Amino acid sequence: MKKLIYILVTLAFFGCDDFLEETSQNQIRPSTVSDMEKILEGEAYLTETESEMFNYVTAFLTDEIKCSLYDENNVSIAGTFKNLKETWRRMFCYDVTMFDEGDEDEKAHTDYWSLPYERIKGCNIALDYVDDMQGDDDRKAYLKGEALALRGFYYLHLVNLFSLPYTYGDPTKNPGVPLKLRSGVTEEKPSRGTVAGVYEQIEKDLSEGARLMLANPQNLTLYRMNGTAAYGLLSRAYLYMGKWDKCIEYAGSVFKENKDLAYFPDYTGYGKVWSVRYCPDEILWACYYKVPTGSKQIFGWSYPSPWLPSDELVNLYGQDIDPDQEEDIRATLTHQKSYLQKGTAYINGVRQEWINGIFKAIDAYAGIRTGEVYLNRAEAYIRKYVENGDAVAGQKGLDDLNLLRSNRIRNYIEKQLNNFASPQDLLDLCLRERRRELCWEGNFRWFDMRRTGMPRIEHEFFYQESDKSKYVLEENDPRYALPIPRVALEKNSNLRQNQY
Repeated sequence: MKKLIYILVTLAFFGCDDFLEETSQNQIRPSTVSDMEKILEGEAYLTETESEMFNYVTAFLTDEIKCSLYDENNVSIAGTFKNLKETWRRMFCYDVTMFDEGDEDEKAHTDYWSLPYERIKGCNIALDYVDDMQGDDDRKAYLKGEALALRGFYYLHLVNLFSLPYTYGDPTKNPGVPLKLRSGVTEEKPSRGTVAGVYEQIEKDLSEGARLMLANPQNLTLYRMNGTAAYGLLSRAYLYMGKWDKCIEYAGSVFKENKDLAYFPDYTGYGKVWSVRYCPDEILWACYYKVPTGSKQIFGWSYPSPWLPSDELVNLYGQDIDPDQEEDIRATLTHQKSYLQKGTAYINGVRQEWINGIFKAIDAYAGIRTGEVYLNRAEAYIRKYVENGDAVAGQKGLDDLNLLRSNRIRNYIEKQLNNFASPQDLLDLCLRERRRELCWEGNFRWFDMRRTGMPRIEHEFFYQESDKSKYVLEENDPRYALPIPRVALEKNSNLRQNQY
């Protein structure tokens, strides 16, 4: 127990990154599986203030957010909103220094690179020592699977932030991200390897992690990784790789364990989606979440924020339904399950209302949920329909879409395959549905735009309506791979920056 206390105090004082750099891992080792479980929970899992990075922040790079005005004369909000605008300005404008130190009013985001690696080190501690610990063998095996799956999750994010998509060019040649697979102190300065190499490791970690957790089940909360969630993450990874059959296979493995969907039209309880406390129906694995404040937030509740959901995103909810009969609950502002949040305020004595933001959780965000997995499988089936005319696959994909939509839309009218003039039309519906269902969640829109052709995006940034500047991310722009922070390059001479 003294060893555990020492290691935990050291980790708390220095942090995992400093601890691993300054202390030999051979000197202090946890002795029991309970010791290591505490370290895993503290060092491999995201805290409630970190999870937004794995949730919505890349929305600033996409077509989901627009720049807006705020009342600079209102002293109660002007300072906060000025900081909020500056915090995200460089990301919104595709500045390749977005992760480096900037002006006084700007906030660097170097943790986009460093935080996943810190959590990977926590995973590696468990993987290095688990076999030598005292305790129940089943529990040790589960813990090992948990650490593997978490590591796969973090690398899936890293490679989709800082490397080109798997589906662009040659993934066996395009630079990936460095793989760190041991926790011990070393002089090694790993290079980036390849995108294909990183995905190969992700596949290994998630598949072996799922196998170990399912073979050695434990009674844990939704905030702990589990085998079904790891299968869901595999379906996500294979979708990003364009491996449709594998995506379908692992989505099917999820549904053997959990195929539930939350039924929005009848839900009237308190809370937002996806809350573990109030709406756990389809959560496979959740991360603790605390609504960001200050410069970490995106929008303000009482006044028009400098950042708002884009008109394109808001208008998507009016498409693909019969407005005389169907009602998309995700866009119904009076409903507890609405994704769209209405802002209301008296401005210059006049009551004003606007779509002020998108808010999905009050205590957690869905690390992965069945709603996403249905969309993964639907797209994989429909891609097969587009590529080889397999109408059976097309119908299966449409069945998944109909099931999801029937749980989101009141008085839903089921769509038929013959409603679509071509397989591409069905795929377009599927991609629109991903945008409606997964907006501002899991960084999905940015990752989807990367893997589906890296289209042109145009942003307008302004402080005053009369003085707008245009910033463009061109089709296949190399900035679809984000810049590695300067501090990371300075620490590791073997790292190479993305070429712009």
